Amino acid sequence: MDSPSILFDVVRTPATSTIVILCFGIWLYLTKNYLGYEDVGVSYHKFVVEKQHWRAITASLSHISVVHLFFNVSSLWAFRGIEASAGTLFYLKYSAVLLVGSMGMLMAISHVLIHWFGRGHFTHQVGVGYSCVVFGWMTLASQLSGAEMWSFL
Repeated sequence: MDSPSILFDVVRTPATSTIVILCFGIWLYLTKNYLGYEDVGVSYHKFVVEKQHWRAITASLSHISVVHLFFNVSSLWAFRGIEASAGTLFYLKYSAVLLVGSMGMLMAISHVLIHWFGRGHFTHQVGVGYSCVVFGWMTLASQLSGAEMWSFL
């Protein structure tokens, strides 16, 4: 029995495929132009103090290390079946919720560490990568397996 071609998977899962291509393209651009964490990453200072909210998107889609990129993209690709079975709109809505939610949690946790626990070094801690969204999909996939689809969105 033949397995479906990669082209079939790309057509069947356009959102997952687009995110994978975007992550690879952005990594190539960053590598070619010698850009790093400070150029595209998100930190409490950049996001909250300087109000550079665009960094939530650039940080999530950017990877500096090819190993980090490979792990995120291969993990994301492994969950393409969710998009195929639940639909692209469902997949995009939850991906957006996971991206915004993970950034919100990151900023909230950073705020608590900085202002309540005096951990000032977290003000400038920079992060990049799609890991938060991928881990969110892992959690959702574990909840969706054997259960009805969530309908609150």
